[in-house]
Amino acid sequence: MPKLKTHKLLTKRIRLSKHGKLKFKKPGLRHLMSGKSGKRRRHMRRVGALEGTLANKLRVALGGPRALPLPRETAPGAAATASGASPTTPK
Repeated sequence: MPKLKTHKLLTKRIRLSKHGKLKFKKPGLRHLMSGKSGKRRRHMRRVGALEGTLANKLRVALGGPRALPLPRETAPGAAATASGASPTTPK
């Protein structure tokens, strides 16, 4: 099966965050601002984030994996070694 091509329009409009969420700029801030309230304009300045089924479809179109990456699991003795005590050597 051939590789999927990256959707070039999406690469210009959507970015992938560090944790796999999709970030985008909200529309409607170019003109006709006088009819919008200050609260509405302020909220539109924030970066939007996408999750869920639509995000999975867009992630595939961007050429990435479909599912979000799983959180990293720590090793069983990692908590003890982080505090300075070694789990293998008794005091």
